[in-house]
Amino acid sequence: MVIRFVCHARPERSFSFRGKKLPICSRCTGFYSFMIAGIVSGFLLLQAGDISYSILFAVTMVALTPMAVDGLTQLLGWRESDNYTRFITGSLAGAVIGLDIAALVLDALFL
Repeated sequence: MVIRFVCHARPERSFSFRGKKLPICSRCTGFYSFMIAGIVSGFLLLQAGDISYSILFAVTMVALTPMAVDGLTQLLGWRESDNYTRFITGSLAGAVIGLDIAALVLDALFL
């Protein structure tokens, strides 16, 4: 299935809708939906040429940290995350990655 290329799609980590499991996990649901929102917001809010890559990099690292901590503490067996935490950390990461994509595209288009 094509979905496996973008998500592990483990049923126990996926939200249900009307009694059926979504084809991607809760973290990827948040990541991909908010990445699209981040790209759209980035195109609407960012001005080409006004992009500070050092600030963008710092914001990206801060926004990715909760997802990294959540995943690492799970991997190490220190705790088990729930689908809502996965969704929130994925959403935060997706939104900032979407802004990064928009900033890079705008910068490339208006060089």
